[in-house]
Amino acid sequence: MTGTITDAKQLARRERCTVRQVNMTLSLAFLAPQLVKAAVEGRLPRGINIERLRDPDADWSRQFQDLGLDPSTRAARFVYQLVDHSAHESGPGRTATEPVRRCR
Repeated sequence: MTGTITDAKQLARRERCTVRQVNMTLSLAFLAPQLVKAAVEGRLPRGINIERLRDPDADWSRQFQDLGLDPSTRAARFVYQLVDHSAHESGPGRTATEPVRRCR
C-alpha cells in the first residue's frame, strides 16, 4: 500500500467500510494483551463479547475491572495469566506500570 491516511474517513473509504466500523475496530488496538489472546483463543468468560471489549480504558488493569473480572476470581486469573503480562505491558519507552495513552 502506498499513500497516507490522515483520518478515519479516508481509512473507511480505502477499506470500504463505515467510519463507525473503523473507529470501533481501532479501539480494540488498546486492549490488554491478555484480553486479546483470550479473545483470539475463544477463552473469554461467558458474557464477554466483542461489544464489551470495545472502547477500553487505556489502563490495562482497569480493563479487567470494567469487564467485571476481579483479579481474585478464577476466570479473571485465568485470562490474566494467559501470557506473562510483565513481558507485554512494557514496550519501547514505557514501563510495565505505565498505561498506554490513546488519542481521542
